[in-house]
Amino acid sequence: MAVQVNEICDNITLAREMSMLGNYDSAEVYYEFALKMISRLLIIISEPTRKNNWLQVQKKVNLEYDHVKQLKNILQTLRIDTGDVPIGVRRRDDPMRDSLDLINDVFAANDPDIWPSPTPVDHRWV
Repeated sequence: MAVQVNEICDNITLAREMSMLGNYDSAEVYYEFALKMISRLLIIISEPTRKNNWLQVQKKVNLEYDHVKQLKNILQTLRIDTGDVPIGVRRRDDPMRDSLDLINDVFAANDPDIWPSPTPVDHRWV
C-alpha cells in the first residue's frame, strides 16, 4: 500500500480541528493514524534531506499529539474530582449550599420585617 502525502495532511488537519473543538478522543485517533503513515513514509524515502524534513514533521506532530493526550488526561482528572458535574454547575448535595440555607433560615426567623408563614385555615362547611 503506497503512502499518500495528502492523506497524511488530511489526517493532521482533522486531528487539529477535533482538538480545537474539544473532541480529544477523535483527535487522538487522527494523530495516531497520521503518525503511523509518516513512519511508513519514512521507511520508503531514500533522500536524506527529504527524510530529515519528514522526521521534523513527525516530531512536531508527535508533540501536538502529546499535548492532546495531556489535555485529555487533565480533563479526565477534573471529571473524576467533580463527579462528572460540568465546571461552574453546583451539585444538589453541596454541603456549603445546605449550610447557607440553614443560616438564611435562622436569620429569617429572627427578622421582624419578615412575616411568618400563614396558618392553615379549614374552609369546610359545618
